[in-house]
Amino acid sequence: MALASPSNSRSPHGPKFFVRLQESLAQSLKEIEDAKPSSIKRDLMRLDLYRNVFQELASQLKTYGTFLDRIRLEYERRLQYLEKRLACAESDRTRLQNDFKELQTSLLEQVDPMSAGRVGFIESGGKEDSGHSKALEAMRQRARYAHALTKLERMEKEKHELLESLAKIEAVKMELDQKLENEQAAKTLMFHEYAELQTELSWYKEAQKNQEDPGVLRLALNQSRKDLSKVQGLLNDYTFGFDSIIPQSQYDTLMKKYENLALEFDRLDAKAKYLSKENGDLVSYLREMSVELEKLRTDGKHSNAEDQIHIQARSAVQKRFPGSFTEDQAPIISRQQFHLLFCSQYDASILPRGGFSSSLSQKDRGVIQLC
Repeated sequence: MALASPSNSRSPHGPKFFVRLQESLAQSLKEIEDAKPSSIKRDLMRLDLYRNVFQELASQLKTYGTFLDRIRLEYERRLQYLEKRLACAESDRTRLQNDFKELQTSLLEQVDPMSAGRVGFIESGGKEDSGHSKALEAMRQRARYAHALTKLERMEKEKHELLESLAKIEAVKMELDQKLENEQAAKTLMFHEYAELQTELSWYKEAQKNQEDPGVLRLALNQSRKDLSKVQGLLNDYTFGFDSIIPQSQYDTLMKKYENLALEFDRLDAKAKYLSKENGDLVSYLREMSVELEKLRTDGKHSNAEDQIHIQARSAVQKRFPGSFTEDQAPIISRQQFHLLFCSQYDASILPRGGFSSSLSQKDRGVIQLC
């Protein structure tokens, strides 16, 4: 037997284990209804079906296995008690039927001789007292009525006890159904979270294509910190649930992806530190050349010195940004590339909204003019 919700019209969803249990239990319940057994027999068949549910759940759900086994034992103990009570009730019913027959036979044996005597008296020429025959018939009716009433009271009492027991079992079944629905909702939520993690992992793979760009790398690192905090929180919240709801193989796969994500974060962080240091060295070098250029301009050696320093600056920048310009071209460095050069060295307050160089120092403007 297997687990399912017997009155759920929604299509089954979730792991194959739960789908199989839902479909199997629904089919078994339909077979019971199609057989059209008696009310008591149908209830016992349904109880036996749900009893088997616990065995399968306990064997599949590792975390809840002990708890479900405990419930199953109590459930079976109560069911065995009811089965014994039902067997006793059947035995009592048979005994009462036999007692009724014996009592009826005894009454007839006591009454019929009296009636036979009266008939013999009439046949012998005596006169029959009509009141006496009516009294005998009334006595028979009272005896039958008293015996039937006693039997009815006993059966009503047994019926009441059985109905109470079945009501308790139905309450236990409803409670278990509610727990299973809650587990289904938790399972669905965790699968949604798992899908989000897969989307984030694909985003990291896409970000690797632009990992040489310091600006994109910095944004990726900031996003990585946020996402890693979120992933860690989700794992802390749902580790217990993942062990019990999803198969162990899927949980291991998710943990492996999380470890790979942590390694990717460490690699990006190291790359960012390296690029930040490299950019800092380049900016320092450009500043030194700007100072030398100012000195040469002051000394009147502007033209040749500027060309020489310009060539040195172009060579240094070309090492950092290969392909920005060739030997025969003027320096072509975009505003975005210069922004990336300086963003690791300057506070955000010196990168104004109205323009890149409007609030830079005179020395920094000289570096920009140089390139």
